[in-house]
Amino acid sequence: MKRDLVNGLLCSFAMTVAGVCFLVLLEPKPSDRIIGWLVTLFFGLGTIAIFFRMLWPLSAHSRFQIHSSVPDDIRIERLSPEDDEIEEAWEHSSATQPLLSVGASKWKEVGHYQWHVSVYLAEFALDPRAVKILDTAIFEALKNTRNVVDVQRMDTEVWIVSGDPSGRDLVANAGSALAKIIPSIVPLVLSE
Repeated sequence: MKRDLVNGLLCSFAMTVAGVCFLVLLEPKPSDRIIGWLVTLFFGLGTIAIFFRMLWPLSAHSRFQIHSSVPDDIRIERLSPEDDEIEEAWEHSSATQPLLSVGASKWKEVGHYQWHVSVYLAEFALDPRAVKILDTAIFEALKNTRNVVDVQRMDTEVWIVSGDPSGRDLVANAGSALAKIIPSIVPLVLSE
C-alpha cells in the first residue's frame, strides 16, 4: 500500500509540475489558461492530500483492524427483532474483528427454511479459493448444528437453514467456523 501511495504522490506531483509549466512556459489562450489552472489546482491538492495521508496513516487511528487472529471480545447476544416478520434474532460479534460477525434471524412465516444466517466476511471473500473455504466451513458448521435438517446458500452472505435449531447455536457454530478459517481467509481477502 505504501508503494501505491508513493506512486500516486509522484504522479500527482508530476501532473502539478506539468500544469505549472504549461501556464509559465507557454502563452495559452484564456480558455486554455483556465484548464491549466484547474489541472494544477486539482493535482496540487491531490499531492498535498497524498503527502499527509502518508504522514498519518488512517489505519493507525482506525478502531477496526483486519487481522488473522481471534480476539478475546467475542459476544453472542439475542437482539430485538427490527422487523415485525422476524420472530427471533441473534448476533455473534467482535468489536475489534468485524469479519467475525454473524447474524441469524428466524422468520415468522411458516416455511421450510425459517432461519437466515448472515456472514459478514462473505461480502469480502470474493477470491474463488476464499469462497470455497468459507462456503465449506459455514455449510458444515450449520449442518452440524443440533436440530438442523438442511442448509443451502441463498445469497452472497446468506445461508438458509431448515429444522428447529437454536439461534444461539447457529451463530456460535458459524462464528467458531469463521475463527478456525480466518487465518487462511484474511490473506486472500487482503490480496483482492
